[in-house]
Amino acid sequence: MADLPRSMLTDMSQRLRLSLRANLRLWGARGIRFIQRFCCFLPLVRNKLTVYLHARRGYGCNLKYIVEALLNTYPDVQIVWVTAYPEAVASLQQRGIRVVKLNALRHWWHQFTSKAILISDALPATVRLRRGQVLVNAWHGGMNYKHIGPKYCVFEHPAQRKNFHAANPQPHHYFSGSRFFTEDVCASFDFSPEVFHPFGMARNDLFFTDMRPIYDAIRRQYGLASTDKIVLYAPTFREDKVAHGFALDVERLLWALGKRFGGTWKFLYRAHYFITETTAFKDAIDVSAYEDMSELLAASDALITDYSSCLWDFALTKRPSFIYATDLEAYREHERAFALPPEQWPCPICITNDALEQQVLSFDLEQHRQRLEAHLAACGSYDDGHAAERAAAVLHAALMA
Repeated sequence: MADLPRSMLTDMSQRLRLSLRANLRLWGARGIRFIQRFCCFLPLVRNKLTVYLHARRGYGCNLKYIVEALLNTYPDVQIVWVTAYPEAVASLQQRGIRVVKLNALRHWWHQFTSKAILISDALPATVRLRRGQVLVNAWHGGMNYKHIGPKYCVFEHPAQRKNFHAANPQPHHYFSGSRFFTEDVCASFDFSPEVFHPFGMARNDLFFTDMRPIYDAIRRQYGLASTDKIVLYAPTFREDKVAHGFALDVERLLWALGKRFGGTWKFLYRAHYFITETTAFKDAIDVSAYEDMSELLAASDALITDYSSCLWDFALTKRPSFIYATDLEAYREHERAFALPPEQWPCPICITNDALEQQVLSFDLEQHRQRLEAHLAACGSYDDGHAAERAAAVLHAALMA
């Protein structure tokens, strides 16, 4: 061993640590699922729903809007909100929603006795679905510009693949935001098309209502004037989970927006929830802690993003949106495979500040709206403002069956 090159020893050590971590997670999850076999005598509570938010903080995304529809229409449903950050949603208790910490004893009790489980991502690999339980997935994107699923994942160890499959069983009901999403997920996960519901995204119902109250409320919360215009910068994460500013010239962007559209513009920055430390921008307002991304989009007059599904959501507003992606080729080659090539996206793609400024200054709103409408139609958007009520009806029927 002493004669082996240092780089080879380092590589072997890293592979050994990866193998150990992957196997510990696999066998740990299997052990917890095995223990749950001995709890089958516990009765399922017919009207109890367990909702998993996983690593996300706060009360948001599709889960929030589906739960709101349940509270408003079906008060007989018992709702349990499972999160790693219960302190962030403690106020839900006042509305009759039980808030429990992920992996606490109460979590396991409620999860194992719930008739239905609602998720917006993968199911925790430690969860064993019981006979008679109904799994419902309200995925957190209506259009997957990036591929998801095992067909496109790179697993560095066989145990990772096994854990992934354990966490992604075929649900009994899957709420889809678009025809493109349904077809791509079916192909990647090998799921049956029969489990998908063409409902749209519950969180996107907001864009079919009067957004002015939210528009004004966000400005008051962050000390802005009611006449101030907002450009929201919301990039997705990279695999290193590090915040990147990508050298975005905020001052130049605000100047271009003011010159093209008029008014006073403010720059809001929203980091992906995977990012623990955000990037500091000069003259920026950091809204990363704001829990409801849909409300931020509703309050924004323009969006700058890269490969995030918020591009799809914001398209429903028909407002200006731009792709700022300085690492486009590197991302395509090393990070994620695109389900829909960026060349087919409806927004201008800019890889430099020069290009972004030019696209803003020459922006044609009418042409942009036409491209957005064509894009939504081509990908088969299901959004019409009624997704939450449809999802709530399916859940209630499953709970009471």
